[in-house]
Amino acid sequence: AITLLRKVIVACVVVFLATLGTMVQGLICFAALMLFYHLQDTYQPYVEHALNSLEIRSNLVAITTVYCGLYFVTDELDQVSRVLLFLLMIAANLYFILFWSFHMSKRMPSSIKRR
Repeated sequence: AITLLRKVIVACVVVFLATLGTMVQGLICFAALMLFYHLQDTYQPYVEHALNSLEIRSNLVAITTVYCGLYFVTDELDQVSRVLLFLLMIAANLYFILFWSFHMSKRMPSSIKRR
């Protein structure tokens, strides 16, 4: 329920608050993501620890991406800073993809055997 609610709220912010501007949308999304990170970390809604761990990392990557993206909205950054923030976003997403792939590769053989 926490994950679904997070996705609905972020989608609503993007769709319905477009008139407020990109910076306001980004800040509201950032605040919502921080709140849902806290809820996920506190309540750990999944029975399996691996799923809670994946969801927390997913939230952290989303937070990192939105936070870095907020800097791209401003025109205050030089080219080097833009590249560094972009590389940070790429690294965070790549980390999650590798983490997810590792856990899925461990789970897939056991789920195939059960069928």
